[in-house]
Amino acid sequence: MSLLLKIYARLERPLLMLNFWIVNSPLARWPIFRSLLWLLFFKPMSGLGAAGQPLTLKEVEAFIRRAEKDGRIAVGPCGCRTVHGRCSHPTRTDIVVYGGVMAWAEVFPEDYEIIEAEEAIEITKECNAQGMIQVLYRSGMGGGRGFVICNCCKDGCLPLLNRKFYHSYRFHRGNYVASVEPDRCELCGRCEELCPFDARNKRGRPEVDDCYGCGLCAEHCPYGAVKMVLRG
Repeated sequence: MSLLLKIYARLERPLLMLNFWIVNSPLARWPIFRSLLWLLFFKPMSGLGAAGQPLTLKEVEAFIRRAEKDGRIAVGPCGCRTVHGRCSHPTRTDIVVYGGVMAWAEVFPEDYEIIEAEEAIEITKECNAQGMIQVLYRSGMGGGRGFVICNCCKDGCLPLLNRKFYHSYRFHRGNYVASVEPDRCELCGRCEELCPFDARNKRGRPEVDDCYGCGLCAEHCPYGAVKMVLRG
């Protein structure tokens, strides 16, 4: 598995660059081209561990603290924002743990540095404050014990752009779901603006259509009208 992780680490940025070219290519407007790309590129990648699971900030903190007990934590540049350079969000946001440290930090020692859990948690909090979500990926082809926590934004994250491009692009739903307290909601639209999964009801009511459990709306609701509850 260690060899597969290192191979995946070396392939990741070229694949992301190809991905960026695909979603921005004029050919992408052609339905036939999009269908072929889905079958030949995106669907196989989704099956090789490229489908992430959103986490709430509390889940991220708990995961990082568990990881620290079992080994090292490293941080490096976000692959998506590094390859396309068209996003103003920070790039030192790629947090790898378990086998991910061995793969990414050893393959790219000049890009990754070992950090303490507190710093990793602070990075995720700072990113969340900027409207970015935290997504857990298994970073090895076919799974394995290599993990990465990505801090993703709507304008720079290729998996999120892929989901917008291909509506069927897969994310695993998180463990929690947003619940709105109608009496506290002022219909300000902040949650709708932030939601990277377009899960907010757009008919002027404080409802959630299909929550993936990132918790961004709960963290940023100015009226405290949203809380995260375990998915039923």
